[in-house]
Amino acid sequence: FFFVSSPISEFNPKQNRKSNNLISFRDEVLKRYRKQEGYVEEIPIEKPANHLQRVVWEAFECPESSNVARVVAVVSIVMITISIASFIIETLPSIRSEMVAQPITVLINGTYQHIHPGGETRYFWIFFIIETICVTWFCFELISRFVVAPSKCAFIKNGPNIIDVVSIVPYFLQLIGLFFQKKDGVSGFSSTLTVLRIVRLVRVFRIFKLSRHFK
Repeated sequence: FFFVSSPISEFNPKQNRKSNNLISFRDEVLKRYRKQEGYVEEIPIEKPANHLQRVVWEAFECPESSNVARVVAVVSIVMITISIASFIIETLPSIRSEMVAQPITVLINGTYQHIHPGGETRYFWIFFIIETICVTWFCFELISRFVVAPSKCAFIKNGPNIIDVVSIVPYFLQLIGLFFQKKDGVSGFSSTLTVLRIVRLVRVFRIFKLSRHFK
């Protein structure tokens, strides 16, 4: 490339234009060469201006920034893995059949009748407790990242963050379903259970949360 030892102040306007054109041409050539070689230019990441917010932001967004950030990343990966494994095990027919109290046969007025007691078994509550622990961490992580985000608008529009929100919604819908189940009694149990099973499928989106930790 072409370099000039004379100060720029000594250039006349025509020489300045030629120099600027040469620099622009050089930058364009370098840009094309990098693109052909598969070089991906890093986009500058906006960080919080406040020191404390920056520390918290790096702990959740930059796993390589510190030991605390590495611990946070490991905990997040473990929680995601446990949640996904729990969801898969929960869908197994042998487990699913044990999650709801089975109908019982009783003798009423000389005739045997099948009665569905409703409610959930200990298997249901085991998975529910696991889900509660995982969702508690996901909510803490999501809220913390939102609070320290340099741009709240960009955070809300970010695709992975939308997936994070969608993946925890089923838990709160499940709480609402359980509330109405207790309120309506056995009559509303079957319909509530069906809705909950459909809503739980959305939890599979949590597998995409792993992409944040394996870039």
